[in-house]
Amino acid sequence: MPALAALLAVSLSSACISDVDIPECLLKGTCQGGAGGDDAGPPDGAGGKSGSQAAGGVGAEPTFAGEAGQGGQAEPNSCRCAVLPEHLTPACAGKPYQTTLTVSAGRPPYSWKLAPQLDGWTIAVSPDDPEVAILRAAKAPDEATELTLVVTDARNAQRTLTLTLDVRSTCWFAYPSLEPEGPELRLVDPLAETPTPAPLAHAQGVYDFQFSPDGAFLAYRYGVDGEHPKGRHLSLIDLASLKEHAVSFGEDEVVSYAWAPNSATLAAGFQADGNGYLGAVLPPVPGSDDSPTSLTSTPTSVESELYWVGSEYVVFHAASGLGQQRMAYFSEFTSGGFELPRDVLSRFDPGLAVRVTETGFFLITPLQTFYYDLSDGTEVEMDHPDIALMAPSARYTGRLAASGLPQLLPAETGVNGAVASPTDDAQTCTQLLAWATDQERVACVADVSNGDGSSHGEIRIFDLKLDPLRLEAVTLQGFCPSDLDDTSPKSCLVKREGYSFGSQQAAGSARAFSRSGRYFAFARVLPEFVYVYFSDLDEAPARVATPVLFEVDDTNPSPLGFAFSPDERFLLVRRGPRLSVIELATGARGTLALNLLDAAPCSEDFLADPGNYCGNARQAAGPKWAPDSLAAAFRTTDGLTIRDLSPFPANDDRVLPATACAARCSENFSFQP
Repeated sequence: MPALAALLAVSLSSACISDVDIPECLLKGTCQGGAGGDDAGPPDGAGGKSGSQAAGGVGAEPTFAGEAGQGGQAEPNSCRCAVLPEHLTPACAGKPYQTTLTVSAGRPPYSWKLAPQLDGWTIAVSPDDPEVAILRAAKAPDEATELTLVVTDARNAQRTLTLTLDVRSTCWFAYPSLEPEGPELRLVDPLAETPTPAPLAHAQGVYDFQFSPDGAFLAYRYGVDGEHPKGRHLSLIDLASLKEHAVSFGEDEVVSYAWAPNSATLAAGFQADGNGYLGAVLPPVPGSDDSPTSLTSTPTSVESELYWVGSEYVVFHAASGLGQQRMAYFSEFTSGGFELPRDVLSRFDPGLAVRVTETGFFLITPLQTFYYDLSDGTEVEMDHPDIALMAPSARYTGRLAASGLPQLLPAETGVNGAVASPTDDAQTCTQLLAWATDQERVACVADVSNGDGSSHGEIRIFDLKLDPLRLEAVTLQGFCPSDLDDTSPKSCLVKREGYSFGSQQAAGSARAFSRSGRYFAFARVLPEFVYVYFSDLDEAPARVATPVLFEVDDTNPSPLGFAFSPDERFLLVRRGPRLSVIELATGARGTLALNLLDAAPCSEDFLADPGNYCGNARQAAGPKWAPDSLAAAFRTTDGLTIRDLSPFPANDDRVLPATACAARCSENFSFQP
């Protein structure tokens, strides 16, 4: 062994850097595999993750085990000497870019170059560490670029590697943190090597903020004190130049504010001299030196959030003066500001929720739901009784008829108009599960009799069709008639194929469509394992993929939460304090966090708690995706973590200091649209 060590010591400097496969574990003893990690395999012995993946070791080549026949104990990883990292952090288009690369096992000094050299790019050895190089660009490109790097050591041994630099079109991330002086708003590029907060004029005393829908501006409310717990004033930031504008209504306190969907107007409800008002401000042209334009304010009491109906009306509610009941109001926006608000015809008990469309709005109460159509400038009330679910578009509501057939009610007509139902009377449901965002597609579960007193569950997907108005159904293939016999050798759960899922298993369990409606995810929770199912509904026939298994114990409880990436490549799965990711095309998985903040269970009662309904694709307590799907953000007990998923399955995190401040701001973090 001493002779082998001496031989390795002599030859390593040129051999490793020249791409000869020499296991790094022989050199440093740091690449040993370990026992299966967090996402363990199924009870039949299929393996979990390797220990190196669970630990997120730099330089490891993690594999995602779990296929039949693999053991729970991973073999030592075979590591090779390399320049690290093996991917580049995505750049912000048009902004300066810098990242560091490290080389090991060669003989210093090193020299670096780009081949070919690209205008505006430099790479050079760091003055602080001879094994580190600094790669810089004065201005990052506007599209993905390949960079070929060549590093040469003192023996003229070379290592050449080509890396792809992905580019982000939106680069800001905002979040408040509770500091000793109070809540503080931070605006950072979360994937920068050292995320540095942008200078804000009023960062102290900030609990909330809102990006404009087009991503050009950030509005935030500041000035929290004992008498103004929500803040007193508004500030507007031009994200192209970071120029900040004070927004003035002559206010004592801003009660609420909201951007119009077209980003052309920022509405605000405020108090001044003991009176309430509804005002509006027009932001300047992005990147210009102009100031915002404040329009004439309208006297009215605003005691809720503001909800835009298209970009023409604002809806809000306030106490009616009759006990605890509340009334809803709407005001039309014109070039001069908001018109005098008009109230709707009814008064409601507390617990009122609002959902808007392009032409009207829903008032959701614990007992009943009404739609108010404003398309012709007048109020028309439509009744939507007994709804079980509402479309994310708010154009339809859904319910189950006494026969079990699902029915979709158009917002503008309710029960007074045509109702969409299946053309086949056998396509009944026991429970509606979820609704897609970008198309009117609904999932439900049906408990189907096996003819022997038992039943099995079937997932049915309904698409809304027009001319004539109807629902067309597809049953998700792979259901198991042996649902009630989970220990049978023929059971879906034992064979790990198909799905075993009925209304009993659906109750209280999160499920979700991807935004386009292409994918549908749901889960079966057992005492020791969670079976996560997903299906590509573009396939014919549509059926579930091989389920992915996760362990359940006291630290990994139900409920589950799902979040698809915008590009529909990934699915995030939350189990108690743990967050995992699944790549849908391959079934590969990894662990993102083990210490998420607590989240309340989801609700099956849509009317009583529409914001926390189990079938919502994006729950308030869940992680959030960057619009380009290159990163996900989630809050842990240590702060806010940003995971760069462009090199999946490798780990690349930025942990932002962000002290939690309960529900007031712990869930309030967002990527620039």
